[in-house]
Amino acid sequence: MNMCNKLAILGFGGHAKVVGDAAGNFYEKIIYVDDLYKEHSCVDSNLYSGTVSEYLSTACSSTQIIVGIGDNRIRSNMSSRINARQLTTATIVHKAAVISSRSKIGIGTVVLAGAIINTDSVIEAGCIVNTASSIDHHCRIGEFTHIGPGARLCGSVSVGSHSLIGAGSILVPGIKVGDKVTVGAGSVIIKDIPNYATVVGSPGRVISVNKM
Repeated sequence: MNMCNKLAILGFGGHAKVVGDAAGNFYEKIIYVDDLYKEHSCVDSNLYSGTVSEYLSTACSSTQIIVGIGDNRIRSNMSSRINARQLTTATIVHKAAVISSRSKIGIGTVVLAGAIINTDSVIEAGCIVNTASSIDHHCRIGEFTHIGPGARLCGSVSVGSHSLIGAGSILVPGIKVGDKVTVGAGSVIIKDIPNYATVVGSPGRVISVNKM
């Protein structure tokens, strides 16, 4: 990947800093913008460049932007604001991630250290493939979905948009997960999951369905 002049990360919490670490080898300068700057305890004031609204109103079109926020809904809304201003969205892949040349990674997605994405898998826009997670062959991940640290998706798994696959969870081959699903950390999923469901346990069981 070629060196770019500047990356702006929307967010200044823990996830944003991890994204910054992943991007560090590819950009000459990284800045952070966040409306909740004062609420973060791990701040470094010389990296902070104002609120999101302030930044987006004056951003240069040559600067690449990535949303460094873990919440799927907020990340989606922020991405819409970037697109509305016709600014450039980055895609960040950590140098220690393993990505098949036959896989596809959507714009605005972040793939973190130790993650593996195997052949013929498709990751749509705005996703997080978190630390040491693995996505095996022929999987499809919908936009603005978060694959948590250490999660394991076996072959031919599909996950809808705006879903959360919790840390350390396992999805067996061929499972279909709907939109806006939450899979609890450490769950083992052996059956398809409908839209809006929250699933926990081993084997996973639906404990609620909330369309909000």
